[in-house]
Amino acid sequence: MLGDKCIHLYKNDIIRGEKRYNRTPDLHELIFKFLNEGICRYDDVQTYRSILLTTNAYRRGYSPSNQVIDSKRYKYENIIAPLGKEVWSRNKQ
Repeated sequence: MLGDKCIHLYKNDIIRGEKRYNRTPDLHELIFKFLNEGICRYDDVQTYRSILLTTNAYRRGYSPSNQVIDSKRYKYENIIAPLGKEVWSRNKQ
């Protein structure tokens, strides 16, 4: 589960619903473990952000209308929180 959505691992893919993502080592680490995004490829971080957006896994209760989860963990402060700020500022325009 990621947020309230099931994801499946199959061979070299991460599958969420009808969407397939190429399962690179960095993307796998971003989803399942703690990893410094500074050593991840840009494409993997963007794919991770896309998955977070479609699952609302970064929001309280996984609801698009709820606030971004607050945490002092590195992953939240440096990857997830900036994502929430990007989305909020985009929606404000």
